[in-house]
Amino acid sequence: MKTSRTAPRLGDLPDPGERTGWPWTEASSSVDVDGAPKVTIVTPSYNQGRFLEETLRSVLLQGYPNVEFIVLDGGSTDDSRAILERYAPFLSHWESHRDAGQSDALNRGFQRAGGEIIGWVNSDDLLSPGAIAASVAALVVRSEAGFSYGDWATIDAASRVTGHETPPEVTNAGLLHSLQSYVAQTTLFFRRSALQQVGWLDVDLHLIMDFDLLLRLTACFESVRAPGEIARFRLHPDAKTPTLQTRAWRERGRVVRRFLEGPAAPAAAKADRRKILAAYHRQAALYGLRTGRPQWLLSHAARSLINDPKQVFEPRLWRAALRARR
Repeated sequence: MKTSRTAPRLGDLPDPGERTGWPWTEASSSVDVDGAPKVTIVTPSYNQGRFLEETLRSVLLQGYPNVEFIVLDGGSTDDSRAILERYAPFLSHWESHRDAGQSDALNRGFQRAGGEIIGWVNSDDLLSPGAIAASVAALVVRSEAGFSYGDWATIDAASRVTGHETPPEVTNAGLLHSLQSYVAQTTLFFRRSALQQVGWLDVDLHLIMDFDLLLRLTACFESVRAPGEIARFRLHPDAKTPTLQTRAWRERGRVVRRFLEGPAAPAAAKADRRKILAAYHRQAALYGLRTGRPQWLLSHAARSLINDPKQVFEPRLWRAALRARR
């Protein structure tokens, strides 16, 4: 297995057929950087064959001279394996077999990674042109930052751009206020040393592992914004379902409680523990109202009331939730 390689050129990759645009017939400008830090990109995948090739090309055509690209497929039953075999000459490592889920696959990729900087690109998302170079440059300038983040475009199943997002600064207080990650995970580039310090992903989390990781990282490290559009985040009908949303709310509650009770939580967060938990249960209750789950609604409203009585009685929140149901 080769651990680094010269960036492939557009003509080196398999013929894109009739598809055009980034990353089919367009490539990032080549980057010639003396001593460019090695970057490892890890892509977990399972039955995403209709998007996988586009993801692979968006990483391979970055033009950055020192990239290690690891793809871990969970034993897909679609055409993913055939795509990976076709692109194998350009990948540092790939495998396809059953695993214990996305977090498990990512951890194995992170542990295998030889790069100083690690990116995580899901197999239905894309890196934007020049994303790696921009993210590395931001981290080089801010040596104290544990990770970088940036803007992203939203795209649909046909890769049409449907919107653009610019997140606020990623901080521990901001994450706890939002009770979720408000940055597209594909825009994140982590220092490997920072990941090693805070620990890998929790393999029991399947939906909000990025939120959990960011809580731990922002408790120990600053972040830095990389300039420009870093990723294209795909929204499509199969991405989320009501069942997954309910599971995500359960995972979110477990992550927030564990963080607030752990040693890494800042003193300010520990002091506001009851308010933060009340906010989580209030938002979970509103989710129950919007989705017609009366038992869920009452359970979380009661727990919000116990932690901070004022929050659950904010009428504007309930009015907003009722409007959303109509």
